[in-house]
Amino acid sequence: MNKDRHSTEHQILHLLHTQAYVLVALIVVAFLLIGVVYSYTTGQGMFAKLFSSERVIDGAQIMIGDDAPNFGSVSKIESKTITVSNTGSKILAISAALPSCECLSVTLPPRGIEPGKKEELQLTFDPAKSTKGKQSHIVTLTSNAHNLANFDLVVSANVK
Repeated sequence: MNKDRHSTEHQILHLLHTQAYVLVALIVVAFLLIGVVYSYTTGQGMFAKLFSSERVIDGAQIMIGDDAPNFGSVSKIESKTITVSNTGSKILAISAALPSCECLSVTLPPRGIEPGKKEELQLTFDPAKSTKGKQSHIVTLTSNAHNLANFDLVVSANVK
C-alpha cells in the first residue's frame, strides 16, 4: 500500500508542476499580447517599431511614381518621364535599364539618388522601330535597391 500511495503522490506532484509551467507560460503570453496591443494602439512601448509606418529600410529602396507608363497613340518619337524615389537609408544606384524592344530607350539619372530624394527617368518611344497597333514592352531596371533589385516597368503604346 505504501508503494501505491507514494506513486500516487508522485503523479499528483508531477501534474501540479506541469500545471504550474502551463500557467506561467500563459501569463507570459498574456503579458506579451498586452504589450503588442498597447504598442499597436498607442504607437509606444517595446513593440512600437513593429507597427510604425515610418520604418526606414537599411539600404536603398526604390519606389516608382508610375509603374505602367502609357504613351497612348504614337506616330512620332515621344518621351515621358517617370519619377523614381529612394525611400531607403542609402544611395540608390540604378546600374542598368534594359528595354525589351529597340523602340524604347531609357535615360538614367546622372548620379545615384540620395535617401529621401527623387529623380526623373526618361523613356523615349520611337514608333519607326516598332510594329503598328497596340503593344506593351518591358524595361527592366537593375539597382542596388533592398526591396527590388530588378524592377520590370511595363510600357504601353498604340502605334499609328
